Amino acid sequence: IKAGEQIRANAERTEMLAEMSQALTEVGLDYQAVLDFVRQRVSELVGGTCEIALFSDDRQPGKPNIISEDVVKIPLSAQGHVIGTLRVIPAQEKRPQYTDDDQHFLQEIADWIALALVNAQLFDTVQRNLSKVQALREVDIAISESIDLPATLDTILDQVITQLGVDAADILILSPTTHLLNYMAGRGFRTTALQHTHLRIGDGYAGRAALEKKLVYIPDLRHRNTDLLRSPSFGAEAFVSYCSAPLIVTGQVKGVLEIFHRDLLEPGQDWFEFLETLATQAGIAIEKASLFEELQHTCLLYTSDAADEEDSVDLGGRR
Repeated sequence: IKAGEQIRANAERTEMLAEMSQALTEVGLDYQAVLDFVRQRVSELVGGTCEIALFSDDRQPGKPNIISEDVVKIPLSAQGHVIGTLRVIPAQEKRPQYTDDDQHFLQEIADWIALALVNAQLFDTVQRNLSKVQALREVDIAISESIDLPATLDTILDQVITQLGVDAADILILSPTTHLLNYMAGRGFRTTALQHTHLRIGDGYAGRAALEKKLVYIPDLRHRNTDLLRSPSFGAEAFVSYCSAPLIVTGQVKGVLEIFHRDLLEPGQDWFEFLETLATQAGIAIEKASLFEELQHTCLLYTSDAADEEDSVDLGGRR
């Protein structure tokens, strides 16, 4: 009888694993969809709560860990790494004591989940990288095909907000005559507070970024005391996180790209790297516009000088 019950139990578990595998296939490679499905399906299987915690770094493979008599935590292992844990908490009215077979079954489920999450994460990474490549291509086209600097900077700012997932951004251009950082373009602001920006190099966060030629990242503005935050107009923006990147071309600072977010930002290294890439593109756009303006000025001077010389020759001929 016990053997028969065990066979039936194994058959049911095998069927459940097959159903979950098929369902995970149908969910596809949408990372959030996989997470939502797993939590719901495992909760249905155990008649309680399923919690998933994902690690931000690799951990050594672990073993199922009984937290108490009726709560179990299973490592989510894939490709030799533990990417997180699956915590199973049965409902109050269903408080079974987990056996070795139960833990083994949950570990099998966890392995399927880990594989599905890794695949979804890889797909998500590929999609985001592809999106970034396309964004850079759009920026390159805008720089190469347009001589309208404000329009080009608007294109760059659109990509900054979309690709970096922030609420607002602006670009300050360094004036070669006054040596001030002046507001040139912005996106995502509720007020016009920053449109009147005229910063000296070294003043404020943007001025510091320009002076030191490096990123300035302030994860929480609420704990800072600066002139920027004391401005009533800026207070209406309700920004929490801030970052600024100098726009550097051939070692020369051309301006600063500022980023604002109305929640706490937790960017990774790839986020900062892409920010620097966009900042470089913005610097190139400004440099191109500056060179074009100088070329126009030179052509006007040349045309004017040529006209003056022609007038002089004509006058001389008449004499």
